[in-house]
Amino acid sequence: MKNKEMTFENAFTRLEEIAELLENGQIDLQQTMALFEEASALTTFCTEKIDAAEKKLQILTRDDGFKLIDEAD
Repeated sequence: MKNKEMTFENAFTRLEEIAELLENGQIDLQQTMALFEEASALTTFCTEKIDAAEKKLQILTRDDGFKLIDEAD
């Protein structure tokens, strides 16, 4: 699936599938490395989506006069 078609939900589901495959232990080293590489790219993709959503939420709540609660509070 190309990144333009990838959604956060698709990426997260694939990460779960990869985790199951890796935990199973039934794959060889070459497959493990390929899955690890894919998982790394998917993790980056998901992190970028979460960061973008968080920034948008901060802008929307700031513009509407809402205050986000910081975990440190």
